[in-house]
Amino acid sequence: MAGIFDITLTDPEGNVLPARALALVRPDGTPVPLFASLTATEPLASNVVTTDPRGQALAFCSGTVEVRDAITGAVLRSAVEVLPYTAPEAMPVSVEQAKALKKVVGLPPAGCAA
Repeated sequence: MAGIFDITLTDPEGNVLPARALALVRPDGTPVPLFASLTATEPLASNVVTTDPRGQALAFCSGTVEVRDAITGAVLRSAVEVLPYTAPEAMPVSVEQAKALKKVVGLPPAGCAA
């Protein structure tokens, strides 16, 4: 199983950074394997994701992730731990995230009516 890597990228002033290419790598610089879903059965060909108009990016992966600018290589976030998704009740999520996860994996999240 993969986990859900979810980030909102902002500059030091708090402005979101849309359409920013991010390379997800391990602390040693090797690419993080990304997957098409939480089941981690369909690997993607690239370890690069792009932020949306709100500066958000989502990927399915697991382990320790370092976020780098895909063009300059600058480290934007270090040591982000992405845990494998095992059970809805194991994740501290908001109601909105819980509803989104229910749609993604088809399981009723903890604290939500099925």
